[in-house]
Amino acid sequence: RGQSEAAAQAAELRSQHLASESRLKARRFDLTLELSRAAERDTDEQRAAEARRRLRRTQLEAQRRQALDGAAELGRRHGALEEEGADAEQRCLQARSRTESSL
Repeated sequence: RGQSEAAAQAAELRSQHLASESRLKARRFDLTLELSRAAERDTDEQRAAEARRRLRRTQLEAQRRQALDGAAELGRRHGALEEEGADAEQRCLQARSRTESSL
């Protein structure tokens, strides 16, 4: 009778041990899955941050190109105005010269 109680106790302990081991494996799997998902989220966040940085660089580059184009256009206009000013000054001098010679 003592042996059968000991055997029953041993069987119960084995059963508890197997159940505990099974819970630990399930928990390990859950934690591994959670860690994997967290790593994916981190990767997604890093990709999103990099995409935001690329977009900002693209926007800044576009603004820089617009500023350079604007500066070039202002340079062309300035040159044209200087040329018009020089022509006007030349016409004025010629008119003054004609006026003085007619006097």
